[in-house]
Amino acid sequence: MMPERDSLSRLQFAWSLTEGLEARPGIYVDFRIGSPPMKSRRLPDVITIAAAAVAIGLLPLPYEYYMLLRLLLCGVSVFYLSSLPGVRDGEKWVLTGLAILHNPVFPIELGSKLLWGIINVATVVCLWILRQRARSPRSGR
Repeated sequence: MMPERDSLSRLQFAWSLTEGLEARPGIYVDFRIGSPPMKSRRLPDVITIAAAAVAIGLLPLPYEYYMLLRLLLCGVSVFYLSSLPGVRDGEKWVLTGLAILHNPVFPIELGSKLLWGIINVATVVCLWILRQRARSPRSGR
């Protein structure tokens, strides 16, 4: 049998197996014949990554890590400010303040690492609350 014909029949067989399946986020379909099935896994969202970064930031680390943490938290605040549905006016001001506070271009020095740790944890909690409210069915105001 010719190789083109063999690969064409495999493709037709794989297509017939996928009829009626819908693509959903977090679900992976492997079209290779004879490959083991992959388990579907969801990637961690940005708040989980930010919370892990803040938790790691509570350890004594070099200054460069904290600049990356500022960049991450500033970016997440700006992202939520611009794209999260249902953000109230007061919350927009809070997100703007968090973005200014965490900006890495013109860093604001507060001095104490303990104070920065408290602010970083409060930032993640604020972002988590906004995300939960945006995901809730009542968020369509």
